[in-house]
Formats: sequence, structure tokens, C-alpha cells
Amino acid sequence: MLNWFKYFQLEKISFFIGLFTGTILWFVLLYVKKWIPSIGNFIKSSIRLIRQQQLSGILISVKKYALQKAQTNHLASSLFSHEEIGIKPKLIAIKQDFRIDKENIFVSEIENLIPFTPDTPYLSRNYQVPEISLADALQKNASLIITGMAGIGKTFTLADLVISICLQKHDAGLLLNKTPIYFDIQDVNESLINDLENTQKIHKILFDVLIKKISTNNKSRLERFIQSELNDNNAILIIDGFDLLSKKEFDIYKLFLQQIIEEYKDVQIVITASTYWADLEEHQFIPLAVKPFSNVDIENLYRIWTNNWNSLILKSENDLSPEQVVLLNWVSKYKHPLTKLEYTLLIWGALEGSLRGTNTLSLYENFFIKLLGNKFNREKIGELTHSFVEKEANLIKSPPLTTNPILESLINVGIIGSSESNNIYFKHPDLLGYLASFYPFEPAVQKTITELFSWSIYASYFGFRISREANSSWADPWIIDDSPPLYQNILLIGTWLRHTSSKSTFRLNLIKKLISLIQNNTIAPHIRLRFLSIFAFANDSSGSLFLKQMLNNVNDQMKILAALSAAVFSPDNKIIPDLINALNTNNNYLQKCLCLALTSFDNELALHTLGKMLLSGEESIRKLIAENMAAIPGEGHEILKDAMTMDDILVRRSALFGLIRINEPWAFEIIEKTSIEDSQWVVRNVAAQALESFQKEENKPIPEKNPPYYDDPWLIEYASTKKQGLSPDYPPNSIILEALKDENITNKLNALTFVSRYFDDSYFPELFQSVLSKNKEASELAASTLYQLICAGKKIPSPLQYGLF
Repeated sequence: MLNWFKYFQLEKISFFIGLFTGTILWFVLLYVKKWIPSIGNFIKSSIRLIRQQQLSGILISVKKYALQKAQTNHLASSLFSHEEIGIKPKLIAIKQDFRIDKENIFVSEIENLIPFTPDTPYLSRNYQVPEISLADALQKNASLIITGMAGIGKTFTLADLVISICLQKHDAGLLLNKTPIYFDIQDVNESLINDLENTQKIHKILFDVLIKKISTNNKSRLERFIQSELNDNNAILIIDGFDLLSKKEFDIYKLFLQQIIEEYKDVQIVITASTYWADLEEHQFIPLAVKPFSNVDIENLYRIWTNNWNSLILKSENDLSPEQVVLLNWVSKYKHPLTKLEYTLLIWGALEGSLRGTNTLSLYENFFIKLLGNKFNREKIGELTHSFVEKEANLIKSPPLTTNPILESLINVGIIGSSESNNIYFKHPDLLGYLASFYPFEPAVQKTITELFSWSIYASYFGFRISREANSSWADPWIIDDSPPLYQNILLIGTWLRHTSSKSTFRLNLIKKLISLIQNNTIAPHIRLRFLSIFAFANDSSGSLFLKQMLNNVNDQMKILAALSAAVFSPDNKIIPDLINALNTNNNYLQKCLCLALTSFDNELALHTLGKMLLSGEESIRKLIAENMAAIPGEGHEILKDAMTMDDILVRRSALFGLIRINEPWAFEIIEKTSIEDSQWVVRNVAAQALESFQKEENKPIPEKNPPYYDDPWLIEYASTKKQGLSPDYPPNSIILEALKDENITNKLNALTFVSRYFDDSYFPELFQSVLSKNKEASELAASTLYQLICAGKKIPSPLQYGLF
């Protein structure tokens, strides 16, 4: 053995060959190691691609069904497809928090003037507040709740998204590769949800929904496809009808949502919901309100309907009778605030020549008489539809169609849906509410205001019911008990005013109450603006006169309120001179509000006045006018083009703040040219920043999921200043409460953004104090937070118990 070691030698050539080979192998392994994740991803992608090719027929069938449903999921589907009459729906964008990028000079001047009021969205209907399409709102993988009152277009908004995805439209963005699984929640078998904890899986429930809608010879392939798309996070669930469910129904189907999130935590979900969207924020659902039609939208709707009616229904414009032409000309100027459903009924009735009037009761009556003809028996139809209200259910067992021709007609036109379990459900709360109000009235209303508005069908039914009753004393307690600081009772029942006659006791009492609250200087301005918005929604003949009185008031705050709310009312050119006269003031904020009001009028005098202010006004006023000119195709755009050719530096600089908001190639070209060729550095610099801002996604108001509180940068920093730590095991309530009490306004604003997500009753005194704050941002955000808590079903105590209000 020792001799072996003694005579052991390494053969030099073999040694160096081995060393060289080992070194090469080592470097190869190190290099390949970097590529192992990519190789793994490539293999997974290849497997997924093969699987998709195998199931491509199923994908086509799923998209074909979704597209067909989306194109016909509206009231006039018997006449036109969605795309033929659709006005692109928008949502009112919100900031996730108040940590505004201070370096972004293009923060909207309008946004600083108009408060965020998702509870009364009509306030901003004619103003260029930040808005966003549903497709854009989904680009960062957030799950959304689309909210709003009945008839405002929630179903239409979902359908528009589905069409963009299925037809591969560029505005779908990152959703183009998603599979839209689109259905009504009423199609989900309740018994399968009840069995979720035992054997049922989400993909099996979705399979049960789609197999009834899609024709396929291979059921097992459809089930595998659904499971595969969910596992690969390649599906987006678009679920309509949640806003139709009663409280007890919602609680059942909420389990379905919770199970989806538990099984597939990254899958995107979009649902509709009524004003009270229940407590879904804990599951990272973000509520976004549908924006009502602006005056420009109303004009476009009338134009599109008229053009399609002439080309597709009449085949010729000459087929319109002289009476129809007169009626159309009259209706085309009708821009009173209504729901999108009611505007549709208005133009539809005008084109048919059957319109009985422009009040809402006439619109609904005209529609059903046209639809049902001699079957429109008020007593029988009231009895049929009131059964939904009586049973407190959107889903009820269907009576025999053979003995109920009215029901059959409503099913045939898509107003009532039917499920496989022999259930029927109404698809339109306002249509159901109108018909159910023909049923003999109950002696009293045994519901709280929260119970009424937690179900859209209740809210609609009682709104129509009160319009028919001579004695509406059952609603008086809600008018008297006005519940500060939000006065939510008044705001909720105020939406019923549009159905009532001018002699209605309820109407007179509520309008009297609204006016007294509007004139109450102790109430926060943004709350009083909500009252004005509701008053405008009543379409009362005294609206313009009241605005004129406010504009001629010696109190600047009253003038500000009148200016900011003027665009909610039906446009009345008679108040334009009052707005212009009020501009003769040194109050810069008031001047901004007055200019903002003038931008909502399609009037030469208003436009001329704005042009003068663009040339000679204070810089922030010039920016605000430029922003609004961007929203006026034609004259507004021409004014901005002309402004860029003027010698005045401030005019050119201000015009850039409008051009950046025009999503057209010509606007981009002007900005690009200005950034290079303008003679003044200060103008070139703003143009360069505008070009950069075009590319910045973070400047778009796209919602995204919030990080856990223990990973939130601001909360971590704030806790550290208080020598405290954050742990997943302990809620951050004490730290949030401490920040709410902080005198630093930035800390208070940031803390307010956490309140609804990590709620605690101890927050209420500070929330009420913040609503009373002189700081505009804090007051508005606190009110918005209280509104979110109400929507989530939280019981709000009276501020009187804290010695406030």
C-alpha cells in the first residue's frame, strides 16, 4: 500500500484534459442554472399552448356565447345590437389614497374643485373629473364592484367590456388574452353553493352554468377548459345581477365569491352592485361608480338612435311623419338629469311617435303599453310583479306560462330572465318597481331606510309607490330625521323626487327640506353640493330661479355652490349672464367655479367669455379652461389650436394642459413640436413633461389591490415614528386611530384611506371631526369614508352622542 503511494504519479496530459473539461462543465452548469427558470417557464408555456390548441374549440364557443349575450343584454336588443347604439360607458375614477405625486404638474384643476361623490354622481356629470373605462380599470389585476342606482348602466358597462375582449379591441389592453366567463349570478344553482363546503368545486359550479348556455358535444372538455383557465389565471369572471339580489340572497351568493377567492386568489372578478354593495372590501374588491350621461352623451345617444332608426328600421329618413320630426326636434333638446334607461325610453318613444310626455311615469307607461298592448292590465301585472316584493326575492318560482300571457311577453323581450330550476327573475329594478307599484298599497311601510336601499328592487318600488300615493306620511320621519353629517336619508329618498308630481306632498316637503339644508352655512360645502345635485335630479321648474338667486347672493359661498352645481341641472341659458356678472370679483376660487360652470353650456356667449379668460385670467383659471376645452370637440379643440399659435407665453403654456387630455394624434404632434421648436424654454419644458406624462402609467387613475397593512410604506414609516411595529398577527387599529388624531394633515389623510379596510368603532369621533374640518381634502375624504362604511353595512352612530353637530 505504501509502495503504491510512493510510485503514484499523475499523467500530465490526462490531468490537464480533466481540469479543462471540469472547468468548462462548471461554467456551463453555472450559465445553464440562470436559464433553468426560463426553461421551466418555456416548458409550462408549451404545455399550456398545446392544451389551449386542444381546447381551442371550447374557447371559441365560450367567447361566442359571451359576445352574443353582451350584444343583446340591453332593453332594445330586439332592434339594435349593443355596438349599434352604445355610448362608451365610463366610471368615476378614484385615487387609491391621497399620496399625490407632487412632481406631476398636470394634476387636474377640475378635480380640485369638484368633490368625489359616488353617492350622488350626477354632480360631476358635465365636468371633466377623472374618469376611466372598465377595461382600463382592470389593467392592474384589481377586482371591481360596479356600483350605481338602478338604470344607470351597470349591465351595459359589463357588456361593453365583454365585447372589447371578445372582438379583440385594442382598448381591452392586457385583457385581450383573458377568457371572459360571463354570466348572471341568478344562473348559479343555489343548491351547489350550499354544497361548497362538502364536494363542490368552483370550476364545477361554473361548468354547471355554462353547459346550459353553450352547445358542445364534449362536456368533459368544457369542464377541463374552465379548470385550466382558472388554474392558469387566464380567466376573468364577469358576473352580472348581484345588484338585483335581496339581502338574504346576497348573503348566500357572497359565499360563492368568497370560495372563488379562496380557491383562486389571483383571479379577477367584476360584479355589479346596488348603492349598498355590502362588505366586500375585505376581499380586495374596489367599488367604482358608473358616471351618468353628460349633455354631450345625451346628444350622442339621440343622434345614434335617430341614425340607426332611419337606416335600420325605416330604411329612409323620409319615412318619418311630420309629427315625429317635430317630436324629435323637441326631445333632442331635453337634457334634464335622468337615468340612462330613462333617456333610452325617451328617444325610443319619440322615434316611434308614441311618446306621452317626458316625466318618468309617462316614459315607463308608454314603454309597457307599446310592449304589451291590450295585455297591459294594471291590476294583473301589479299582482304578478308585486310577488317579487312581497317574497323579498329576486328569484321566485315561475307560475305556468300557459295561464299567464303577460309573463310570457316579459320573458320574450328579456325583461324577465328564467333559470333551469324553474325560477324567474327581473333584470331591471326600475321596470319591476314601476309595475309592482300598481298593486294596492300596504297600510304602512315596515322597513328602515337602510333596508329599503340595500335592495335595488325595494328602492325602485317604493320610489314609484310614493309617486302614486296621496298620503305619503310614512316617509315623513326620514325627512325630519335628517341624520348628520351625511344626511343620508335625504340623499337616498331624494332620488324618488323625479317620479313625483308638482303637487305631491312628499315632493313639496322634501324640496323645502333640501333648500333649508342648502342654505345652512354650518354644513360642509361638499355635503350641500350633494343636496343641490338631488334637487337638480327632481327636475323641478324652480331650479333655474333658485340658482339665479344663489348667484346674486352677497355670500360668496352661495355663489360657489350655485356655480359648481349649475351643470347638474338642465342647461338654461338664462343663467349665463348671472354667471358672467359674478366673475367681477377678486375671489380667485369663485372665478374658477364660475368658469367651470360656463364650460357646461353650448352657448356662444359662454364660449366667448371663456376665451377671454383664457387670454387674460389668472394662470390656474387658464389651465382649468384649457382642461375643459379639451372635452369640447370642434370649437373647444380649435380654441386650443389657436392658443398654441399666440405670442403670450402663459396662453401657450396653459393650452398644453388641455392638449394633454386629448387622446388624438394631432394633439400629440402639437405637443411634440412645441417641446422642440417653441421659442421659450418655459413652454418647451412643460411640453416635454407632457410628452413624458403620456408614457407614465402611474398618472392614470387605475385602481390596484392594496398591499397588506404590514407592507404599506406609509404605515410602516408612521409606526416607526411612534416607536411601534407592525405585525400580521395584530391589526393596525391603534396606529390608524393615532394617525387620525394627528394634527399633521398628511398623516390624517393617509390614515383615512385605511379606515374602511381595517374598521373599528373607535374611529367614529375622529371621522365626524374630520367631516367638520376646515381642510377641504380631509372633510371630503372623511365623508367619502363614512359613505363607504354605510355601503358596507356598518351601523353609523349618531354624532350627537359625541357632542358633535
